[in-house]
Amino acid sequence: MTLSQVISKINWRLILIHLVAYWFLYEAAVFFSFLYDDHFFFSFIKLHPGTTWLTKTGNNEISNDDYIRLANDSRYLLELPAISLLVAPILSTATCFLRRWFWLNALITFILAISLFILWKQFKIELTPSTILGFILNKPGYLFKDTFWFLIANGSFSLLIALYLFFSKSIARFITMFKLAVLYPSR
Repeated sequence: MTLSQVISKINWRLILIHLVAYWFLYEAAVFFSFLYDDHFFFSFIKLHPGTTWLTKTGNNEISNDDYIRLANDSRYLLELPAISLLVAPILSTATCFLRRWFWLNALITFILAISLFILWKQFKIELTPSTILGFILNKPGYLFKDTFWFLIANGSFSLLIALYLFFSKSIARFITMFKLAVLYPSR
C-alpha cells in the first residue's frame, strides 16, 4: 500500500468524533471514580470550598487524617480515568473493524488523545473540554446536588454520549458521508 493510499484512507471526521468520545468516556470515569468515597468527597467540598480535591492548602486547614484519606482516595481518582484511556482505544478499534474503516484512524486517535492528555496534565492547562463544557456535563446531576446520585447521573450521561459517538449509525453515516460523496459524485 502506497503512502497516498494510506493518506486517502485517513478519515478526519472519524478521528475528531472519536477524540470527543474519548473525552466523554474519560469524564464518565472521573465522575465514577468519586463514587469510591462519595460521602467524604461531598463533606470535604462543603468544609473546604477553597481547596481542590488532590492538593493540600498552604494554611494547613486540612487535618492530617483528612489528608491521608485524600491521598488514598486520589489513587482512585487517577487510576480509573487512566483505565478509561485504555478502554477507549479498544472501543475505537472495535468500531473501526465493525464498520470496515481503516485501523490507522483508531491508532491516530489514540496517539492524539494521549498527547492532549499529557499536555493538559504536564503543563496544567486550565482550558480543557471540562472547563468549556463542564456546565453541560453537570446539568443532569443538578437535580441531585451533593448526593450520590449527582455522580451517577453525570457519569451515566457522559458514558451514554461516549457510547453513542462510538456506535451510533447516524454518526457512522456522518463519518462516511464524505467518502460516499467522493465515490458517487452527483452529475
